Amino acid sequence: MKKTTIILLVFGLFIANNLNATVHYVKTTVNGNGDGTSWSNASNDLQMIIDSSVSGDSIFVAAGTYIPTRPANNTATISEGNVLNAFVLKAGRKIYGGFAGTETNLSSRNWRSNTTILSGQLNETTRAYHVFIIAGRLGVTACLDGFTITRGKGFNSSAQNILVNGYSVDHRRGAGIHITETKEFSPVIRNLIVTGNESIEAGGGAIFCGWGSPNTRIENVVVTNNIQGGGIRVAGAAVPTLINCLITKNTTNGNGSGIVVTDGSTVPVIINCTIADNTANNYGGIYSPNPINVENTIVWGNTGTQVTFNLTGSSVNYCLFQNTTPAGTSNLNGSSSGNNPQFIDATNGNYQLSSGSACIDKGNNAAYGIATLATDFDNAGNLRLSNGTIDLGAYEYQNPGLGTGEREASDDLVAKVFVFPNPARGFVNISSPENSIVEIFNINGSIVQQMKSKETTAKLDIKQGVYFVKTSYGKKYIVQKLIVE
Repeated sequence: MKKTTIILLVFGLFIANNLNATVHYVKTTVNGNGDGTSWSNASNDLQMIIDSSVSGDSIFVAAGTYIPTRPANNTATISEGNVLNAFVLKAGRKIYGGFAGTETNLSSRNWRSNTTILSGQLNETTRAYHVFIIAGRLGVTACLDGFTITRGKGFNSSAQNILVNGYSVDHRRGAGIHITETKEFSPVIRNLIVTGNESIEAGGGAIFCGWGSPNTRIENVVVTNNIQGGGIRVAGAAVPTLINCLITKNTTNGNGSGIVVTDGSTVPVIINCTIADNTANNYGGIYSPNPINVENTIVWGNTGTQVTFNLTGSSVNYCLFQNTTPAGTSNLNGSSSGNNPQFIDATNGNYQLSSGSACIDKGNNAAYGIATLATDFDNAGNLRLSNGTIDLGAYEYQNPGLGTGEREASDDLVAKVFVFPNPARGFVNISSPENSIVEIFNINGSIVQQMKSKETTAKLDIKQGVYFVKTSYGKKYIVQKLIVE
């Protein structure tokens, strides 16, 4: 009875908090009275708004660059240029970037085009130890979503760690994002680009997740071009779930520039990720003395041996690891020349799959697990399930199988066409090359709506159901599934 009462009380508090939730607004310059109650009164002090909001609130942040001005261990004080400055997540806050500064709801933003940067470059010569810190029991609703995190620089010294939200933070690790002691709660970081950060060797130049953080979710994140400490370090009883993540072109002088795992009780879960072209002393993809759980994932083009992990207790299924075939279910032969993933343009950072990739339709739908597969999205913002069976890696090949006529490869359109929100209700935004033609088909192949697009908001005068959006540019086209609610 006592346990039931506690659960009901917590649930009641959760409902009460969300019923009273408020949206706060942040821009790079102060608007109106600057209290953050609207876009016209937006604040330019993100950390002040985080601190003054309450659990359950959302914070909308407009495009632009934001530099922390408050020490992570004393966010009530402004101290510009202080290497201890960082943005700090508070319990239950949901922080969203990617707004133009006029939107009235979350579904209207486009975080890919409205670039919102959190930067540790404090001035011309000084960089903060961390850009963003997530520490403590923050609640299941706490999240960071829609930002570019850059220019943090961890420092290798014997200086004492600082306390953030009551927990110790090591300034050598997690220069981009440092996650620690989140305990039984599940903070989410989603729709981020973490790039250009630097930490000590194997410290997690982009992201450090450790010391009692068992349930962190890292979703649809790009971790690229972070140096010294590599991409992601997992340590100290952390069991994060990484899903739809691209981890590429990170470097370290140690082992594991993609993902490095330390400490015996740490077991990351890696689902539908692409870990490619990372550079390390060895094991450029994944280095772990512990078991790992990996599903539907591509590890390719990393230096030295691609991966190493503890075979006892590990689960690796439906994966492609270059130059090896790990024990498990339905793993592709990574030594076969026919199993090249055929990325569209890895040199320029496009790791989506070409039409001839061996990774198309080779995954396990059941392994996805964390969301409704039919309505979730891949790292490019396209539907995660395109042709009945999920693909390997962070991106789903969008099968251009609708319509007739002359066809050319549509691979180069994949990164240029966005349909959002999806599912849609009442309207849909379509972003595509100028003078492209957009047609919406029903499941019978009949056109129900047509328009020209560059940046178009279309009113949907169609019934609920499943439709297909065909975007044509010259002789090339791409087809994406659209769900109308």
